[in-house]
Formats: sequence, C-alpha cells, structure tokens
Amino acid sequence: MVKSAERVAQTLTFLASNPAGALYTDLQRGLDLPKSSLHALLTTLVQTRLATFDENTKRYSLGPLVWELTTAFSNQIQLVPIALPHLEQIGDRFGETVQLATLDVNEVVYMAKVPSRHPIQLVSNVGTRLPAYATGIGKALLACLSEHQLHRLYPSTELARFTPATITSTAALIDELHAIRERGFARDLGEYSPGIFCVAVPILTADNLPRAAMSLSIPAERYANYNERELVDGLTAEAYAIARKLGCQTSFNSTGVRQTIHPPGIPSPSS
Repeated sequence: MVKSAERVAQTLTFLASNPAGALYTDLQRGLDLPKSSLHALLTTLVQTRLATFDENTKRYSLGPLVWELTTAFSNQIQLVPIALPHLEQIGDRFGETVQLATLDVNEVVYMAKVPSRHPIQLVSNVGTRLPAYATGIGKALLACLSEHQLHRLYPSTELARFTPATITSTAALIDELHAIRERGFARDLGEYSPGIFCVAVPILTADNLPRAAMSLSIPAERYANYNERELVDGLTAEAYAIARKLGCQTSFNSTGVRQTIHPPGIPSPSS
C-alpha cells in the first residue's frame, strides 16, 4: 500500500466522522502522524479542495471536491439501472446488441450490454475499454467535445490502425466528428471489429455535456436489412428518456430531438 495514499484515506475518514470539524491537535491524536507529515498532508488536502480550513474556528472539514466525487459516483451507480430498461427495449425492438458506455479520457468504458438474439453477434464484455476514436459509441461522445479538447486528448497526429476502416489521423477524426454533428449520430463501419457496424447517440445532461452514449451493433451482412434512420430514431428516443430520468430538463420536440442543437442530439461543443 502507498503510505501517502493510505494517509489521505485515513484523514478523510477521520474528517467524515467529525461533522463539526476537527482541530489540528484532534487530527494529530486521532491519526498518530508526525507533525511535519500531517501539516504537509493537510495543506495539500486544502489546496486540492478535498478539505477546508476555517480560519475562525481553526477546524478542518471535508472539502467540496469530496461532494463532487461522491455525486459523480452516485451518478455512475444510478446510470446503469436507469438506462438498462431502455437498452432492453431497443434490444427487444431490433434484436441486435445494445451497449452503454462512458468516456474516460480518450477511451470508452462499457457499462451495460443487452446481447443480440442472433447467433452471430458482437462479442464484448461490460468493463471493457476501447479507444474512443475507433468505435461508434466513442465517436458519439467525442463529437460533443470542442476541437481544443480533442487536440488535448490526441496530441499526436497519427492514430493506431485496427482494421482497414480505422481512422488513423487526428485531422481525419476531427473531420469525421464535424460530420457526426451535422448528421446527428455516429457510425462505426468496422473500424475496430471487422464486419461489425454500429450507430450511436449520446445521452446528454441538461447543460449539453455527454453523460454517456448508447449504440446498436450489427454484423455487416445484417446491417443492410435495416433502415438506418429507424435505428437512430429508436436510439435517440431512448437516450432522451434516460436523460430525462437523470434530471435533464432541456427542451426536446415531440420526437425526442433536442430543439436547440443539431438533431438528433449532438450539441455544438463550446470552445
């Protein structure tokens, strides 16, 4: 165990058990840490907003970042049970693989999956991480970011190739994301898994930020049997329903399309 990380955990736990705040001497007795180490630790915790220090009472308390992290964790826990019935509804309607994922830096993390009814289907697992630029669900999330954010995520001009269809340059990726915003949904035409096509849309928060995304993945030989617009409209309606349950109050029209942005739900990112 990393000692400094252990001390952070012990200090935050101690502060959590003292809702009125704790004096420096209380912390020193309760944690049994050297004075110099405790002082440096508390200074860092205050600077990073994990703790606060009241100049009047001379007491340390949990900081606002703890609340932000707790809220984020709570949202993660809530997302899957809220979204899963909607994924199942899409799966029942089309009989194909439906997935839910979030963006973690430049990777997507798959959080839920409803498998296809067909014997030939996408092989994937919840918890899997994949490069966002090479997946439809990842591109739906990346399309919500600004060009400045994208260059920070992809400082190199070259991107790894996984199949002949993979986008292999940052410039080409940015062009594709512009097209996704105009089109209103993302496609993956075998860019990570050969022979697997998909369409994907984001699930947006009230302030137009991507909370997650959902996708339909279909083997290429079956994809031509579907009306792509019907697939996208089905995904969009369920993404809207999930967003509403997560507290999104932004105006949508009667078909579930956000009225103030490019349909069917990918916002123009702020700079």
